[in-house]
Order: sequence, then structure tokens, then C-alpha cells
Amino acid sequence: MKRFCPRTRIKKVVKKYDSKLRIGKSTELLIFLNYMLFLKRLAKDANTEAVAIKDRFITSHHINAVVQQTLKSFRG
Repeated sequence: MKRFCPRTRIKKVVKKYDSKLRIGKSTELLIFLNYMLFLKRLAKDANTEAVAIKDRFITSHHINAVVQQTLKSFRG
């Protein structure tokens, strides 16, 4: 069975950000879940923006309109 979470890719990104960081086994999974929650919220907010403008499809314009607000809500 294939794993859904790309753990090695997450490790590489974290190592590129700061090579001295050590992360535990479950940390990669938490990073991935947080990333998936962010994408889900971004898509939902972009869809709301598209409906408000009465567009049928989500475009980059809708995503750019809500990305800053979504990023602010995910900062901890």
C-alpha cells in the first residue's frame, strides 16, 4: 500500500530551510496535515470569492484575492 504522505520530500524541504533542525517521526505527518488543511481552506475561500463575483470556475484571480487572508488565519 502506497503512503499518502510524502515524508522524504517534507524532510528535504525542512533540511533545506534549516539543516540543523531535527524532526521526529510524527512531525512530518503533522506538517503534511497542516498543509492539506491550508489547501482545503484556500480552495473553499477561493470558491466563495468566485461565487460572490458570479463566476463558474476558480481562477488564479480568486486565489490571489484570498491567499493573504488565509495565510493570516494559519499563522500561529
